[in-house]
Amino acid sequence: MRGRKPKPTQLRILAGNPGHRALNDEEPAPPDGLPECPPFLDDEARAEWSRICPVLERMGVLSIADRNALSSYCVVYSRWVAAERAVKQYGAIVKSPVKGVPIKSPHLCVADKALEQMLKLQVEFGLTPSARSRIRLGDALAGSRLDQFLQRGRRRA
Repeated sequence: MRGRKPKPTQLRILAGNPGHRALNDEEPAPPDGLPECPPFLDDEARAEWSRICPVLERMGVLSIADRNALSSYCVVYSRWVAAERAVKQYGAIVKSPVKGVPIKSPHLCVADKALEQMLKLQVEFGLTPSARSRIRLGDALAGSRLDQFLQRGRRRA
């Protein structure tokens, strides 16, 4: 598929539908509730799961359907933490095992890749300042379209 990936309707509503294009009224709505923490997560990933779930729930962006995406984020977070610990222990530059010349640490490569993946997943959940700046909760919490229309009329008067 070419072009940008489509933004979910709920996020378009939260952003105030800046393009004023027709909204998808038939988009499936994920079931409410918190996803269960998967058993395969390691201790670091579980700690991040426990930390981030309440935050995402308060933001109103978490549902049962988000389990895999959130699991991916937590796994990548754990990988990043482990790689950063190794970089701290061994340094960003290490000696090559073949000729003994200085090279970039393989742990640093893992940390960089994990950080890149983690940031992409954070954007999906609105966990970065720029992602949050595109969301306006006031419009989403205003109620029906009639309520929103009436509120706009009051602002103009």
